[in-house]
Amino acid sequence: MKKISFYIILLISSAITSCVSLDEEPRSNISSNQFYKTPADANSAVISIYNAFSHNTSADHASIYNRLLTLAVGMTTDDHIPGVNASNPDVRSLAVLTQSASNDRYSQLWKQLYDGINRANIAIDRIPAIEGDTTSTNRLVREAKFLRGLLYFDLVRLWGDVPLVLHETNSLTGLNVSRTSAGDVYTQIESDLREAEKLPKKFT
Repeated sequence: MKKISFYIILLISSAITSCVSLDEEPRSNISSNQFYKTPADANSAVISIYNAFSHNTSADHASIYNRLLTLAVGMTTDDHIPGVNASNPDVRSLAVLTQSASNDRYSQLWKQLYDGINRANIAIDRIPAIEGDTTSTNRLVREAKFLRGLLYFDLVRLWGDVPLVLHETNSLTGLNVSRTSAGDVYTQIESDLREAEKLPKKFT
């Protein structure tokens, strides 16, 4: 009798579980085609640009305005010196003006500035297509243009002629972008800031 009961329970269990679909819709990742649909997405796109200024996911967490600009500019003057515990030779080399083109502080700064620019380009390209309040949409695009102008301002002052990328980079093709003259970069910065002048003095 116990054997029969066991087999009945086993049969019922297998019948119940066999009806359950194991197909899942991924919820932990959102593709760009699923995002940029709502006003909240537009707001998040602009917030992500601000995030690029102060957050970095690399091992040392040095970000543009947290440490990298201070190191790239201040450490090469008499204003800063590396502390006694500064073990990174690239940081120490900045202080004695012996840095090389492979200095990891400069390469990190370059990467993060362009990461922020790409985030701004995404917002500028995609937000106008999102349905919603036009006033809010225009404000977010102008805010993104101001931030892009600021990022290019840091780039051009440090490197002079730099690649001028004004649209989203979403594939590996076209990554080799030639340098644009510093004058043309400043013209673009001025254009972005002229748009930003139309931002309201305050908003909720």
